[in-house]
Amino acid sequence: MRRIFHDQRHKVGLVAGQSLKHVVLYGAGRAGIMLQEELAHHADVEIVGFVDDNPRKVGTIISGIRVLGHWRVAGEGGSSVRVDEVVISIAATSTKALTQILAKCKAIPVRTQIIPTLQEIVEGRVTIGQVREVRVEDLLGRGSVTIGEFSDDVINAYQGKRILVTGAADRSEVN
Repeated sequence: MRRIFHDQRHKVGLVAGQSLKHVVLYGAGRAGIMLQEELAHHADVEIVGFVDDNPRKVGTIISGIRVLGHWRVAGEGGSSVRVDEVVISIAATSTKALTQILAKCKAIPVRTQIIPTLQEIVEGRVTIGQVREVRVEDLLGRGSVTIGEFSDDVINAYQGKRILVTGAADRSEVN
């Protein structure tokens, strides 16, 4: 037990001159627990706590990590807790909720990353620990649409001009 505590607090194996990155996981559900277990093997990462919007989880300990509270508590009262990065560890969330989480992170300000999508994990392209920057597609709730080559007539008509596109939904989304 003592060794586990020491390893978690001091991250044995940290290279000289390398600093610990203090990370908060936003989401104390299954995905957050899986991410915490994977990041526990990274010598340069210290998970300082979970943040979760579920008030029943606040103050509990999940997988050895304390649930600090809802976001306002972690952001305002977190002066004693150093946070370098927030990783959104929610497997499935609405685009509205994700936008609100990002706004909270921006207000601190702190670097924010997100776990891969369930589709990426299931297809075996990535593991849950391969966090990444939040992409526009995450906020749209769908993939982006790639436009192919334009004809010379289209290029000549619109090149160098500003164009406003409205209602740019994917045809599969239009009923």
